[in-house]
Amino acid sequence: MRTTAFRTIMAFVSCVALACAVIATGAPWSLPGLAALQATPAYAEGTGDSDGSHGTNGGITDDSTALTVADGASSTSASDTTASLTITASTPIVGPADSSTAPTAYSLTVTVSNPTDTAIDAGTVEASMNPDVAFSTTEDMQSWAEGALGIWAAGVIATADVGRLEPGASQTVTLTNGTSEYPFNECSGFGARPVLVSFDSDDGATHLESHTFVTYDDESALSGSGSSDGSTGDGTSDDSAASRVTLAIAAPVTAQSWTTDSDTLASVTAAREGSDLFSVASPQLTPLASAAIDAKAKHTEISLVSDPLCLGSVSSQGAAASAAMQPAAADITAMAQTSSDWSAAGIDSDSVSAASAANLAQSGSGSQNGAQSGSAAPSASGTDSAQPAQSAPLESIESIAWQGRGSWTAASLGYAHDAGYSTVVSTSGNTGTDRDSYAAVASAGTASGSVTVLNAESTMSSLLSGQASSDQADGETTASGRINRLIAQSALGLASGDSALSPLRPASDDSANGYTRLFVALSDAASATNDDLDAMLSALESAHWVSFQSLDDFIASAPAATASIPTDTGLDQSESAYLSSTATALASSRTSMSRFFTSVIDPEKGQNTDPSQDNPQALSRQDAQQTAHISDNAQVWETDLTTLHTLYGLHALDISITDGAAATKDAENLASGLFANVSIQQPNSVVMMSTTASLPVTIVNNTPYPVTVSVDARSGATILSVEDSDSITVAGRSEQQVTLPLTAYSSGSTYVGLRLLDAQGAPFNSELTVTVSNSLRLNDQLGYGIIAFAVLLTIGGLWRQFHRKKDTDS
Repeated sequence: MRTTAFRTIMAFVSCVALACAVIATGAPWSLPGLAALQATPAYAEGTGDSDGSHGTNGGITDDSTALTVADGASSTSASDTTASLTITASTPIVGPADSSTAPTAYSLTVTVSNPTDTAIDAGTVEASMNPDVAFSTTEDMQSWAEGALGIWAAGVIATADVGRLEPGASQTVTLTNGTSEYPFNECSGFGARPVLVSFDSDDGATHLESHTFVTYDDESALSGSGSSDGSTGDGTSDDSAASRVTLAIAAPVTAQSWTTDSDTLASVTAAREGSDLFSVASPQLTPLASAAIDAKAKHTEISLVSDPLCLGSVSSQGAAASAAMQPAAADITAMAQTSSDWSAAGIDSDSVSAASAANLAQSGSGSQNGAQSGSAAPSASGTDSAQPAQSAPLESIESIAWQGRGSWTAASLGYAHDAGYSTVVSTSGNTGTDRDSYAAVASAGTASGSVTVLNAESTMSSLLSGQASSDQADGETTASGRINRLIAQSALGLASGDSALSPLRPASDDSANGYTRLFVALSDAASATNDDLDAMLSALESAHWVSFQSLDDFIASAPAATASIPTDTGLDQSESAYLSSTATALASSRTSMSRFFTSVIDPEKGQNTDPSQDNPQALSRQDAQQTAHISDNAQVWETDLTTLHTLYGLHALDISITDGAAATKDAENLASGLFANVSIQQPNSVVMMSTTASLPVTIVNNTPYPVTVSVDARSGATILSVEDSDSITVAGRSEQQVTLPLTAYSSGSTYVGLRLLDAQGAPFNSELTVTVSNSLRLNDQLGYGIIAFAVLLTIGGLWRQFHRKKDTDS
């Protein structure tokens, strides 16, 4: 008994000493916003009393340990590291009991899952919050989402029991509460509140947490701040005085892959009548692009920024693009760093110019693939081949350069400006994420002029794209959890009064309007489904403090700041290596194509003597009706094919494509397919009956133009020699035979290898082989000697027969 009493006294003394130390150092009072917290009505830790009286104050800690974690209990145990607590449904916005703009009942549905091979004991799910804390910075909100900010979320919203979970089992429970009840009735002022969802097993072995948000919509507090004329504080206006955030949403419509039809490619490379140059490759849109097009019908606030070559996919689904990006969504930010390499590959600023994008957008919208031979195409020869539309122009749309793999540096911004883009989208690297530094529209100066930069707010862009703000954000693994964060993020900077607390860093005085204008750029790297995107957009539409603005109007608004331009491209070593190898491969296939037209096609007979009869920019003609035009001038065909090669190269640079190497291979196949049109027909085997013979070789020309080639022949062994052919011209769409002399030096069997040579004597296509056999056992001279000897024997025998003397007995 005395021992127990002694321990009790010592514990009491220790507690008093600790309290005295805390008071002496003033540590608790140094926590930002603590005085304001103490000034607010107090509430009890746990569920409130029925009479609404509460005890302990809410609080904030500056470490990463949430105070709701029981002493000695870890967040997860070694045996259940894969057990999970996920939010499957929730109410993202609530309002006071008399609210006319928000729900007055809160509901949260969570699922506890046990995919392990060990059972989890029965336990309790609890949802709690701190009504006295409204977030005002992204940093604090992000820290809470990742479980790294210790906010005392002691106001219990509701609890629910969960039964024993056997291995592989899961259980879903729903927690509800009214906003007239505790702890919601303690909320004062507009803003996003922290919500902690936890599961604790009865045996104490399992503790799971999920950090999420609920936005308290106190309309009276919100409408009491800001101007009453609807001004948003950034030069724009809104019809509703309560709207404080102007939002523009842009979704890229790009291809994740391009499928080449081998039969169509063969038809195009052979210049057959009726072949469709632009049906060679067809796009398969990214899942996000498909979801955005589908959502556009219901949510008109989405602005589709389409690859001009994918416009056909947009229009075929009854949607319309608000802007066109660079052709084939080519990576301008990467090209700007290695311009000399891409120039050798036939790709330059004209290939991705705004003029080419605009002409493709105007003339290609009716094509299945978004482009047709009536389209103005990217330059294939270093000059701008885009021609004005001859038919009635469609409604003009903005041309915008979308960021690629690297950051927008001064060099890449200048490259974009020189290519004709006055506006670029920055998805990363040119903006901060906290409201003190974020500017949705910024201006960047380049050596050749100013460029408007649309800075995507990174958190909302990720969430709306179907991706958590970070891998550690445990409450954002589901669409419902991401919606909670999305709505909370949109409310940043709007909290007013004492509830607008920044636990770690108070908002600066000059940043009150920092989140009044937001630009969101959806990302192809994420995986938003049609249903998820629809749900998130519907949630944003329900937030009355958010107003939407068209992309054109958003761009026209005055820039709020000067863009921060990084000096580093941000490209890692593997990306740089890929770009370098791609440029080298494309330059090689481009050179190979050029060689075909200079050294295989007959330089004199392959050209029209009157080039004015043809338009050398075949891809810019508005009257081609989607068919390849067979001209007397092979240069027109060359222009068509080199432009197609350029498009393949741009596909390899596509910022959204999943396999750029496949596009590079397509470009190589285009070049090799040209040479395959001029070939040697496989000869039959040859059996020699003498020391000399002839090998007939048939040359086939499947192009419509004459070609000049020669045949290189080699023997596989010294027992046989073969002579090469002289230069020979084969007319278009025809065959011609040549004979190669063979000489056998001894009996046996070997082969002859045959290859075609161009006008410069360089081989092309693979080698063909033909078997040659010599069945003779003796050579011709020995045969002639035997015959002569036989003749002499015959003559001698006859002479003896006639001149011999007969015996007397005969």
